[in-house]
Amino acid sequence: MGYDSRIYIVNKANTGMNGGRYGEIIATYEMCVFPPISTFFRNSKPAADCYIYVAGQDGETTTDPYGEPITEASVSEVITLLENLKDEDSGYRRVQPLLMALRGFEETADQWEDLTVIHYGH
Repeated sequence: MGYDSRIYIVNKANTGMNGGRYGEIIATYEMCVFPPISTFFRNSKPAADCYIYVAGQDGETTTDPYGEPITEASVSEVITLLENLKDEDSGYRRVQPLLMALRGFEETADQWEDLTVIHYGH
């Protein structure tokens, strides 16, 4: 059994209902067990400065089921990571669709307050 990764593309609002910074989920993408993405987020990215609401969980989420903080990266950072993975010989079928979605969000970034990518391990 491996460490599954769920990617949330969120728009961070300045204040949430309880005073913290809220990450409104715009899109969700399941990467399943894909070590390059989980390693990227777990080893080099900071804890998210917002909370999200995860389906099936009560309340604000700032950690994953393993007790690890959710982490964040910019859309452009994740695009760069995925472009490098796409060019490798991995050929993982979930890379290209997520890459295309993120490129679309990058093109419309000016329509959002603070668009970011959140990693949630499960």
